[in-house]
Amino acid sequence: MRSNILVLAVAFVLVGGMASVGLANNGKAVGPADKVTGSVVLAEGWAVSFDAHAAKADRAVKGKFVSANENGLWVVEMDVKYVLIEGNAAYVVAVCTSDSSGIGLVGEWWYFKLVDNGQPGTKDEYYSDALLTEAEALQKFNAKTGALAYTITDGNIMVHQPK
Repeated sequence: MRSNILVLAVAFVLVGGMASVGLANNGKAVGPADKVTGSVVLAEGWAVSFDAHAAKADRAVKGKFVSANENGLWVVEMDVKYVLIEGNAAYVVAVCTSDSSGIGLVGEWWYFKLVDNGQPGTKDEYYSDALLTEAEALQKFNAKTGALAYTITDGNIMVHQPK
């Protein structure tokens, strides 16, 4: 019961917006802000919530991905470093900042491709590659490649374009 509360608390805390468009080399925004928001449950046994705030003027991209396994005992937190929105797809690179398992994931980089295919959210697409170097993650980000596909069983990915 406690682990379910933890997963729900993480999901509620992380409702927000993930952001950016064209990025300069220093991670600062150089265009209007876009964002992607959501919280999904994956058939592979993970609940993932993502929250990042739009880069504006001289404020760098920031945000979080938080993943918890099905019993909530293993929680991985990542800081968002790069985001690109094109159409209904979001490409994201994040670095692990916290790993409750203690197996040494802190400092590892992740690449995500998130696709919003409308309602219901189970039609959305979630791709992720983990345990990368920053250079490897950025190579995938710049190429806008796919990654390992995961099956969404609940939740929703929402890609937002600037108004």
